Amino acid sequence: MSRRNTLILTGIVTLGAFFLLYRLGDLSLSVDEFVNVQIERGTWPEILADLRRGEDLHPPLSHAVMSAWFRLVGESEWSARLPWSLVSILSIVLVYRLGATLLDERAGLVAAALTATAPTFVLYSRFDKYYALTMALFLAAALAGTRLWRRPAFGPGAWYAAALAALLYTDYLAPASLVLGQGLLLVFLSRDRRRQCRRILGFLAA
Repeated sequence: MSRRNTLILTGIVTLGAFFLLYRLGDLSLSVDEFVNVQIERGTWPEILADLRRGEDLHPPLSHAVMSAWFRLVGESEWSARLPWSLVSILSIVLVYRLGATLLDERAGLVAAALTATAPTFVLYSRFDKYYALTMALFLAAALAGTRLWRRPAFGPGAWYAAALAALLYTDYLAPASLVLGQGLLLVFLSRDRRRQCRRILGFLAA
């Protein structure tokens, strides 16, 4: 990566960080955020019990992260949203990496800039919800899957399987949509690259 592109990416990430962190704790928690905080105040067994009762209809990973975070720093509007804003800053970098891997650095920079300035991304990434973690893990899995396709090896495959597993514990539907998209790609490419297809299917099964 050239020095010029490094500076551009740094500027994009800094701009995105400003949008994601600006007046983070000024607004009161939304109803959904408040429900999450109520769940995350509990211990791990209490969180699982709340989820079994249907207090929230999503997997437990984001709740577990926030439960540990609240024990470390305490509860406030700011502390409830900070972890997901930081995760979303990482997502801007992952968008760049995915664009640069699939196309080139210029495409990665454009994609990162569009992500960092998208109002919907900024709004929902600041919520104490599973949205930010879902996006980061989805991007990480897509990036690892792309690298696995290009170089069938254990390293990228392990990252791919781990990202998919974490994604499954964050959002039930996200892994299915990712696997479906990549599965359709395998159908078209399987005749020419059977070894890559077998590797990817193996890590999907894991």
